[in-house]
Amino acid sequence: MAARTTKSPWTPERVTALNKRQKNPSWHPYTCGGNRCDAAHVQHAEQHNDRDYGVLVATPNGWVCPVCGYRQDWAHTADTTGEFRQWDARVADPSPSAGERE
Repeated sequence: MAARTTKSPWTPERVTALNKRQKNPSWHPYTCGGNRCDAAHVQHAEQHNDRDYGVLVATPNGWVCPVCGYRQDWAHTADTTGEFRQWDARVADPSPSAGERE
């Protein structure tokens, strides 16, 4: 089954959900599609305590790389709604009701 995606523009609530997801250690962050392993990306990650190189920042107009300006206009729909938090609960407790907790 293919993952559903949502294109920008995104509401302020979706931007908040995406940026929270970027800090969630259970999920790989959305990252720059440019040369994210170059010296500038590595230095930025170290200075900002990012958990990967080229971590994108969500804006109403899509993702942007704070280092090189790379842009991406889509995200997985579940990430824009905060549904990933339910998946985190299922990983911690795989019982059928785990995803219903908030």
